[in-house]
Formats: sequence, structure tokens, C-alpha cells
Amino acid sequence: MTLKADLATDLVDLLNEEEFAESITYTAQGEEPKVLSAVVERLELEPATSAGLRYRERKIHVLVARHATRGLLAITEQYDRLTCRYRPADAADTDFRVTRILHQDDGGWRLEAVA
Repeated sequence: MTLKADLATDLVDLLNEEEFAESITYTAQGEEPKVLSAVVERLELEPATSAGLRYRERKIHVLVARHATRGLLAITEQYDRLTCRYRPADAADTDFRVTRILHQDDGGWRLEAVA
């Protein structure tokens, strides 16, 4: 097996909820929601501005496998959405919008999402 083929299968195997991952719900533009396993890195609140108003933005980075059934094959920045807990102790999920693709390869995607 080649390194390229290994990348495509290894991340799917590593992203299990007994090891490193947690469940998120991903909704691609125009599609039904899909539950995936992902590694979620929660960032500290960051200052942001909109229409001259200052506020603090909730931002996360998400690692998801590139896989037809257990991951994603395409991302539409600014339109795709996901839900997960912003903090593990939160009682409810938070809705996030996928703002950009930070990295991609044959194994998966690293995404930035903002609430």
C-alpha cells in the first residue's frame, strides 16, 4: 500500500470516539445532516467586529476524514454548517458555520468554523 492510500484510510480509523474523536453533526449545503466523528480543537474567544460593533467570537478547528460514508468528500466554505458542544461541559450543542479550509490532503480536512 502507498502512503497516499494509507492517508486515506488511517484517519478514518483514528477518528473513533473511543480514542480521539467526538460526534459532530455536519450539514453540507443542500444536503441532509450527517453525524461524523471528528477531532474538535476549541479556541479561546477572539475579538471580532461587524458593522462597527465589537464582540467575542467562538471559533473551532475540526479534523474530519476524507471518506464517502464516514467523512466528507467536499466542503463548501461559508455555506456548510456543523453542530457540536463549544465546551465539553456545555449542556447543548452550538451551531457553527464553516468559514474556511485550513488544510486538506488525501486523508482528510482541517476546517475552521465560527459560531
